[in-house]
Amino acid sequence: MDNRKDVHDFLVSRRAQVTPAQAGLPTYDVKRRVPGLRREEVARPGPVGVIHPGKVFDLTLPLSEVAEAYAAMDERRAIKTMLMP
Repeated sequence: MDNRKDVHDFLVSRRAQVTPAQAGLPTYDVKRRVPGLRREEVARPGPVGVIHPGKVFDLTLPLSEVAEAYAAMDERRAIKTMLMP
């Protein structure tokens, strides 16, 4: 079942409910063809910084132990496993 049109309609309707000012984005004196936020305004990333692997991965294993990494995640001994070369 292809629901792309439903997803599109849902996202467009939600974007139309929020103005750039409400989202904390700069407003310009340009007339918008459609109400609400533009697609690129919704996709604009927030504050992006450095990813600290220790905060994301809770187990680090050598690449040769990929099976152990999957087993640890399956058995809930680890949530995310980093494989190192």
